Order: sequence, then C-alpha cells, then structure tokens
Amino acid sequence: NIVIEFNNAFTEPLKETEVQAVLRCIPKAIDKFIAYEQGIRSGERKRVSKGMRDKDGYWYKNETLIDRLGITKSEQKHMKTIIGIDEKYDRNNERRRNKRRNEEGLTKRQIEQKKNIDNIKILKIQGLSQSKVAKELSIGIATVKRYWNL
Repeated sequence: NIVIEFNNAFTEPLKETEVQAVLRCIPKAIDKFIAYEQGIRSGERKRVSKGMRDKDGYWYKNETLIDRLGITKSEQKHMKTIIGIDEKYDRNNERRRNKRRNEEGLTKRQIEQKKNIDNIKILKIQGLSQSKVAKELSIGIATVKRYWNL
C-alpha cells in the first residue's frame, strides 16, 4: 500500500489508526480547500486562520506541500498558489522591474538617453557644433560625441 510506504518513509511513522484517521479527513480537507480556492477566484478575501485550520481540515504550508508532493522549481513557475519563497521573490522582483518601465519597456535612464540622442540629432541638423550642442543641452561633450553619429 502506497500510504503505508509513505508513512514508513518518516523517521517517526504514525500508528496505523492515526493513518486511517488522516485518510478519513482527506475528502473533507479537499472539499474545504476547493471551496477556499473557488472563493479566492471569485474575488472573496479569505485568510486561513488558526480556527479554520483547527475546524475545517488540514491547511499545509506551501513548503510542506512542495516537499511532500515533490513540486520542482520549474513546475512552481506555472502555479498560482503553491510556490516557494524563491519563486515568490522572483515574481515580486519581476513585478518591480516591470513597474520601473514605461509602455515602450524603457527605464528612466533609457528614456533620458533616447531623449538626449534625439535632441543631439536635431541640433546637429540645425548646424550646431558638438560643443554648442553640449552647452545647449547641459550635458558633457563626451556624451555628445558618443551619440553624434547615431
């Protein structure tokens, strides 16, 4: 039996009666978990409290589920809720990176650079020298030289 094998994998396996008690609770826990997930998806704000855990079944931490179910890091990338700390931080960092960019995907520094290049081109077409362009735009001559022939 796979349940017995799983139980025996622990350093301190449960007694047979405890295993049977847990198995009886699984359908209830699954139903509660599904109801919880459906509530989240329909926009309800739900939190798992100690009372919910005590009364409504088992509420495992993500790390426990990931460990027991053998969920890999690459599989977590496709999941919404059962993710580890690393994936959580990766998602938050990605969100922050995207927030720093405009609709063209440029950062503030890249926007400034593009603006400088465009202004240098305009002033170059008007016949200004590199030093006059630098003075006009209040930027260094090295910056003007870098973008002069773009």
